[in-house]
Amino acid sequence: MRFLGTASPDLGTSCETPAFALSREEAPLGEPVQWTVTGPDDGRYFLALDVAEFTAAPDGTFTSVPYAGRARDRTQQLSADIDVGDDCRDTGVFGVLAPVQPGPHTVSLFRRSPGRIERVADRPLRVLAE
Repeated sequence: MRFLGTASPDLGTSCETPAFALSREEAPLGEPVQWTVTGPDDGRYFLALDVAEFTAAPDGTFTSVPYAGRARDRTQQLSADIDVGDDCRDTGVFGVLAPVQPGPHTVSLFRRSPGRIERVADRPLRVLAE
């Protein structure tokens, strides 16, 4: 993965409403995309590609459900848990990897709290061939 700079995308800080921004709307497969996440410090956040929701099993585990028309084995968790902390903000970077195919995709921000994972924001990302 080649790194194209260190600037995180600009996003105003909110300790009330979860949101995120990406550094680019298009990225070649494997190239870095920087992100900024903001929101209340009431759970852990993470980014995922082409995941519509998570369903809970009785044993407390969760299973990802892809958007219609997407294969589950082509979805990706794009970040580890994001802790926005007291400043309600964090930044990082991800790269979309194969077997994701070039074309339009959706990056979603999820909030994980005890017994629940909810989608709180979405952004489009077009993946380009290498």
